[in-house]
Amino acid sequence: MKANDLIKQLEQNPEYIKKQKEQEAHLKERFAQISQIEASCIMDIQANGFTDISTLSDLLQLKQANKKLIGLLLKWLPEINNQYNSQEMIVRGLAMTKESFDGAVLVKLFDNSGSSFNLKWAIGNTIASAKVENITQWLENKLTDGEQPKENEMLVYAAIRYFPYSKSNILLRKLFSCFPLQVADAFTYIGTNDDLTFLKEQQEKYKGVVRTRIGAAIKKLSKKI
Repeated sequence: MKANDLIKQLEQNPEYIKKQKEQEAHLKERFAQISQIEASCIMDIQANGFTDISTLSDLLQLKQANKKLIGLLLKWLPEINNQYNSQEMIVRGLAMTKESFDGAVLVKLFDNSGSSFNLKWAIGNTIASAKVENITQWLENKLTDGEQPKENEMLVYAAIRYFPYSKSNILLRKLFSCFPLQVADAFTYIGTNDDLTFLKEQQEKYKGVVRTRIGAAIKKLSKKI
């Protein structure tokens, strides 16, 4: 049966029609709830001149945000409900900014036990991607803690952005057993011949996909040094 014929057949099926209507109703309700959650924030953003932003998901299309918009986003970040990932949208929008900004709000949200894994991961990615100020001590504390939960994995990349090689090199090596793929990849940006040797030694300890991925990092680093 061709795809078009199958679709026509499904469109005549009462159960299929019922499920489609239920899904549409669910989506409409979800969008309505998101709009209600984001309403005050969006109103504030538009009132300050950013009329092209009608939903926080629009932030993902930003090529650059100025200081004024960044300030608004940081103001609303701890205030807005994250039921439908509205905080995550703000955090991901901040990752695309070129202007530097204070990281106090981000680290407080990251350390909040009520923050979701996805939100914390997004914060780590933003710290690694943007120019975030006043976070180096917090970052070092996170990366030297005895426990390294999965949401810390993007902080590996932050280490090579905020610390000199003399420090980031040591941190990465200590974190290898926790985040082998991220550390191996991070070394492709800053690694030396010594780090290449280190990666080859570590590769011998792994099998399967992890071993293959470390091998890819070794090849990439080999071409750069």
